Amino acid sequence: MLFRSVTPAEDPESVKDVRDHADTIPLTVNQQKVVLDEAYPYLDALEAMRRPLDDALGKLLAAAQFFPRQLEDSAKLVEEQNAELMLKFQEDQAAEQDDFWSAAKNLETTVSELGGFTDMDECAGNAGRVEELQKELKELQAKADLYNSREGMFGAKQTDYGSIKKIADSLDPFYQFWTYAQGWRDGMDRWRDGSFTELDAEAMDRDVTAAFKVMFKMGKSFNQRQLPDCAKNCDAIRAEIEAFRVYVPLALAMRSPGMRDRHWEKIEADAGLLIPATDPEFTFGAAIEMGVKTKEDAIVAVCDVAGKEYGIETALEKMHREWDGIVLEVKEYKETGTYVIRIEDEHAQMLDDQIVMTQAMSFSPFKAPFADEIATWEATLRMTSDVLEEWLEVQRSWQYLEPIFGSDDIMEQLPLEGKRFGAVDRQWRKTLVIAEEDPGVIAACNKKELLELFRESNRVLDGVQKGLAEYLDRKSVV
Repeated sequence: MLFRSVTPAEDPESVKDVRDHADTIPLTVNQQKVVLDEAYPYLDALEAMRRPLDDALGKLLAAAQFFPRQLEDSAKLVEEQNAELMLKFQEDQAAEQDDFWSAAKNLETTVSELGGFTDMDECAGNAGRVEELQKELKELQAKADLYNSREGMFGAKQTDYGSIKKIADSLDPFYQFWTYAQGWRDGMDRWRDGSFTELDAEAMDRDVTAAFKVMFKMGKSFNQRQLPDCAKNCDAIRAEIEAFRVYVPLALAMRSPGMRDRHWEKIEADAGLLIPATDPEFTFGAAIEMGVKTKEDAIVAVCDVAGKEYGIETALEKMHREWDGIVLEVKEYKETGTYVIRIEDEHAQMLDDQIVMTQAMSFSPFKAPFADEIATWEATLRMTSDVLEEWLEVQRSWQYLEPIFGSDDIMEQLPLEGKRFGAVDRQWRKTLVIAEEDPGVIAACNKKELLELFRESNRVLDGVQKGLAEYLDRKSVV
C-alpha cells in the first residue's frame, strides 16, 4: 500500500504523528490524480476498440477514482476526532494531576517524618523504606516531565513542579545515609566472613572510601537541618568505617594478583604468620584475628615484591602472546619456482622493542623467579633478530644473482662461481619450502643451524659477487 490509513490518536503523543501523516495527504492525492490522468488515454483507447474492462478491473478503477476524495474526507474526520480527543486528554490529565498532587503531598509528609527514624537496629528496614520512597519520587518526577510535555501539546501554561525537587532534596540525605549504612554493614559481613580467595580488595577499598565520604557529608547535612540524632548515627557509622579502614591497605596488598606460594612462605618466615591464603574456608576476618596488623610492615614488604615480580611475569606473558599469529610473508618470486620472505615493519619494530625490554628485565632486582625464562626469551629474540638479518641479506644477494647465473653464457664463463651459487640456491629453495609450511616468525627464525647456514651463504655469495665483478671488469676492458 502506498500510504497507511489515518486513525484517531490513542494518546497525546501520537497526535503529532497523526497530524504529520495527514500533512502528506495532499501530496499523495495529487500523485494519485497524476497516475489516473496518465491512465485515462489508455482506457479511452480500450473503449474505442470495444474492449471494455472486466468487472474486477472496473471495480479497481472506480475505487482508484474515488480514493483521493475518500482519503481527504477520512483525514478531515480524523482531525475532528483528534481535536475532540485532545480536549478529553486534557481533561483526563487534569484529573490525573489531582491524584498526582495528592500522592506528592503524602510523599512530602512521609519524608518530613524520616528524621524520627534513628534506631540503627532497624537499619535494613529503614534502607528498604527509603528505597521505596526513592522509587515513588522517581515515578512522580517522570509524571511531572510527562505532564509538562503534554501541556505544551495542549497549548496550556506549564505547571510548576518545583515542589517535587524540594521533596527530592529533603529525601536525599536520608536515602544516602540509610542506603550506604546498610551497604556498609552488608559489606563488612561479606569482607570479614567471606572466603579470602574471593575477596575483591579493590572493590572493598572503593566502597569503604565512598561510605566514609557519604557519612561525613550527611553528618554535616543533618546538623544543618538540626537533626542531631541522625548526625550521631553518621558519626557512629563513620567510626566503624575508620576502625576497619586500617585493614584495607593490608587487604589490597595480600590480595595482589602477584601473590604466589613462595610469597606466603616468605611472610611465614619474616612475620611468623602461617596464612592459609588458598584455603577456601579462610577469611579476612580470621587474618585480622591472627594479628596481621601488628606485622603489617613485613607483610606489605613481601607483597610489594610480589607486585614487582608480577609486573615482570605479566610482561613476559604479554610478549609471548604478541607473537601469536605473527608470520613471515612468504610469496612466490617471479618464475623461479621458489619464494622470498617479507616481515612487516611493525613486527620488526616489535622485535627490537622486546629485545630492549627483555634486556632491561635482566637487570631488575626482582627478576630472580623468572631469570631462566628471561634469559631464554632474550636468547630467542636475539636469535630471531640475527637470523632475520642474515636471511634478508642472503635474499638480497640471491635476488641479484639468480637471473645472472640463470644464463648459460655466465655459467660457462664463471663455472666456479656458478657452482657455488648453485649450492646456495639449492639450500635457499629447501629453506623456503620449510618456511612456507610454517611461517611463524619465532618458529621459522629461532634456529641456530639456520643462522649458521645463512652466515655461510652470505660468505659464499660475497665471493661469488667478487668473482662476477672481476669478470665484468675484464670484459669491459676487452
